[in-house]
Amino acid sequence: MICNAYLLLEPKVSVMGRTNVAVEESVAYILADEAARQNKTLYAFTNELLKSSLRVCKEGGNVTEIYPSWRFMRMVKEVDSVPLPGDLVEKLLKKLFSLDEKWLLETWFEEGTRLGTYLNMYESDFEKLSELTKEMEFLLPVKKAEIQKVETDSGNQYIVRAVGAGLSPESTRCAEQLVLGVFSAYSMKVLKSRASEGIIEITAKQEPKT
Repeated sequence: MICNAYLLLEPKVSVMGRTNVAVEESVAYILADEAARQNKTLYAFTNELLKSSLRVCKEGGNVTEIYPSWRFMRMVKEVDSVPLPGDLVEKLLKKLFSLDEKWLLETWFEEGTRLGTYLNMYESDFEKLSELTKEMEFLLPVKKAEIQKVETDSGNQYIVRAVGAGLSPESTRCAEQLVLGVFSAYSMKVLKSRASEGIIEITAKQEPKT
């Protein structure tokens, strides 16, 4: 069912005008509820949303990028992460790898477990987490990331593949441990894991909850 919302237009003439824009009824209700929650008029709130979205589009972005980007940045803030240039990360990892490989890999695994625990609070279903990964793929420091579900006689298995995960064997090994740490937070049993420069493939299955 379609209903109308009234939006302000700002034409290039001195006379201000209004026009009707058709939206789904459910969207209109959400708009009205959120405007009320923020103590704004529907008119003002809808214009604010459209202006922000159009600004993203005008600068070469896409509306579908808005929510994943917001969610990703919120996650980065809440887990207290600090974005660093890729080249700097590579140099640091190579140096630390040569000094104490065991400590470095264990540290990345621990960080993966911490990240997985955080993700589990928001999305406890691993299958839905794979949907989130697909949604945020364009934000991840990899060229391609996917989680494939495989049905077997012994239960569902999941194959994680990442291409472009690191520019060196050292950084790829660290990224592998990060993913393994996330898996551990979801009670996933790793069946097979392999990592070569820039490529990670991990097969795992979910253990029964006790």
